[in-house]
Amino acid sequence: MAANKFKTDIGIVSFMAYPEIGQGKGPVVQSIKKIAADPFFSLIEIAHIEDAIIREEVKKILTASSIRVSFGAHPAIFGQKLNMNSADDKIRDKSVDILQRLIDEAYQMNAESFVFVSGPRSTEASLESQLEMIKLSIDKLCSYSLKKAKEYGKDLIDMILETFDHKPFAKNRLIGPTDIAVELAKSIRVKHKNFGLLLDLSHLPILGEDYRDSLLKAKEYIKHIHIGNCILKDKDHIAYGDEHPRFCIDKGEIFTGQLAGFIKTLDKIGYLLDPKNAISFEVKPLKGEDPDITIAGSKRVLLSALRNAELI
Repeated sequence: MAANKFKTDIGIVSFMAYPEIGQGKGPVVQSIKKIAADPFFSLIEIAHIEDAIIREEVKKILTASSIRVSFGAHPAIFGQKLNMNSADDKIRDKSVDILQRLIDEAYQMNAESFVFVSGPRSTEASLESQLEMIKLSIDKLCSYSLKKAKEYGKDLIDMILETFDHKPFAKNRLIGPTDIAVELAKSIRVKHKNFGLLLDLSHLPILGEDYRDSLLKAKEYIKHIHIGNCILKDKDHIAYGDEHPRFCIDKGEIFTGQLAGFIKTLDKIGYLLDPKNAISFEVKPLKGEDPDITIAGSKRVLLSALRNAELI
């Protein structure tokens, strides 16, 4: 990875690579230990861990490995149907409250960033009103994070909103198209400079966006990148929609060439030159596939794409 033009760390979303730990249970220690022991990865994305004792054991592993840590709120948001852009005050307040508790956990785990996602897009409320609701919620989360950073005596973590599709057959989130995400980020950045966006290569085809346009539009606000795949050509496929199958899968959208082009565009906007940045695999093994093999295959495709892009 030590090329002159490639200074960005490589990460992985642990709870996607090992789906059985997605709800904070199962072989959490064993799964995270595998990633922490692999020098290919300099960043790991973790989620809520249910058991406090296991949480402390994981924290020791991550500290000893010197790996960067990001905290993902996705399992909680999807699993508990949280909605920060709901028109219902009770639903919105409950969602913010749960996410604030997860921010506490992120600080306890020495995470450098907190990644979350918007609620579902409603057909019963205007886009404008939903955007106002999520702005208020994000402001509360960012303010809470600042308060906790001071209490813990730690650096302020980045608050990062991941853009998703707004399609009924996939995740159907408010945020959403890159244009809308950029306008939202611009508004929130006025007060919270640690706020930014996460763009995921696998979400852009579902949005019907060209990755070059999306990256160029969002370049000032991107704080993290995910790379993964999706299937749109076969509605009967087990991984149809936003299910993050492995790269180069039959009927998939992302092959080595697309990944190379995406990385070339990241180079063009200067993202690869900042060591504080990172690119994370978000790839999920299909039923019957071995997670370790899926991870190994992902590494090979990335290395091939980097050679294709003449970055290593």
